[in-house]
Amino acid sequence: MTTQHTRAQRYRLRAGRALPWFVGAVVVLVVGGIGLSMWAKKGGASVGVVATKTADRAPARVMDFEITTTAGGELDARNKRELRSELDREANIVKIVDEGTRVKAGDILVELNGEQIQQQLDQETLEFESASAQKIAADNAYDIQL
Repeated sequence: MTTQHTRAQRYRLRAGRALPWFVGAVVVLVVGGIGLSMWAKKGGASVGVVATKTADRAPARVMDFEITTTAGGELDARNKRELRSELDREANIVKIVDEGTRVKAGDILVELNGEQIQQQLDQETLEFESASAQKIAADNAYDIQL
């Protein structure tokens, strides 16, 4: 008489046989670990094994702790003055005072190329004078009509 088992029943039968072996292996590992630990504490460690029963100790005290770092950047003067041009366009520098030169109030520090600006100023002056002359002529013509 043969008994046929389902797949689930066969799995349970195999699992039931493996459980005692698994429990036995865990017990052997735990007991072995405890024994090894006790043996190492009693000084039974051999030459090649590092003993873990000592620790380095030092008294705690307040000391200096110097930290040195490297960093990049720029150094600026404490009383730095930054000068900016108020022009609305670029202008070439004709003359500039050398760095580190002592200056006093009223000294010219930078001289810009003013040819373009002077030309524009002359043009605007001519246009203004022309407009003024036209206004005077218009006022005279108005006065004549009255």
